Amino acid sequence: LQHTDQRTRELASGLLVKIAGATAGAATQVVVTVTASLLHADPQVRAQAARTLTGVAEYDHMDVARAAVELFAHEDAAIRAVAVSVLSSLSGVVGESNAEVMALAEVGLSSPLWFVRLAAVQSL
Repeated sequence: LQHTDQRTRELASGLLVKIAGATAGAATQVVVTVTASLLHADPQVRAQAARTLTGVAEYDHMDVARAAVELFAHEDAAIRAVAVSVLSSLSGVVGESNAEVMALAEVGLSSPLWFVRLAAVQSL
């Protein structure tokens, strides 16, 4: 996902989503791998990683939600924004409202850090 060529990133993304759906337990490994790309300095790499996680959410939405919520506390506002977009996009994948995903996001509301609270509110 961190390749400089956009088409290569798209192909890698599609392959990762297929791997996540093909093998039991593979989605968790894909989420761990792709989450590292959410921290990349290039906003295009972060955006592709977010799209990949949204695709993987069909197979394991809770791991994707946990990975996104963990990034609420990141010091970089752009990375927090990507985390919010990933969590917000889950509603389209898992249904209008998923109580488990909502509960994960709500944990951030009690954080002492203002930017974590803001990210939690934005994702709800």
